[in-house]
Amino acid sequence: MNHFNIISSLILFGLSILCFWLPFKNRNKKTGIVTGTILSLLIAWTILAELEFLVIFIWPFILAFQIVFLTYWIFRVFKRPKTGKYVSLLLTFGFILLFMSPWISDWTFSKNDARKLLAEHNIELKDDFKILKNESGGFMDYAHTLKIQISESDKVR
Repeated sequence: MNHFNIISSLILFGLSILCFWLPFKNRNKKTGIVTGTILSLLIAWTILAELEFLVIFIWPFILAFQIVFLTYWIFRVFKRPKTGKYVSLLLTFGFILLFMSPWISDWTFSKNDARKLLAEHNIELKDDFKILKNESGGFMDYAHTLKIQISESDKVR
């Protein structure tokens, strides 16, 4: 186990304790016990199983949940439940956009983006073209697949 895993697991366990303690202190014992237990078990499972891909892919979701959960409960402890609800909803929306950004960039891919991508490879199309397929992704090895239909004159040129 490397230093990153040890330090980040300690931080996540500390936040899990806060996720337990804040609702528990605010007379919501069931919420505190369930949330703290589930988060601690998830973190312990990824550490004990030594599954590096889980650390990379699961821990950001756990951290995002903890941030949203703690934001709501901190405002609730300070007698501002509506503010906590709105701020946590805003944070949830922001995290959803962040986690969905690879798919959003694929969905919003346009002909101008295709022209820029083709220009990087010194390919210039004079006529109009049609995008047939566009996929990008990969965590460690990024790959972009673009399939277009071009005119006969561009093929000849």
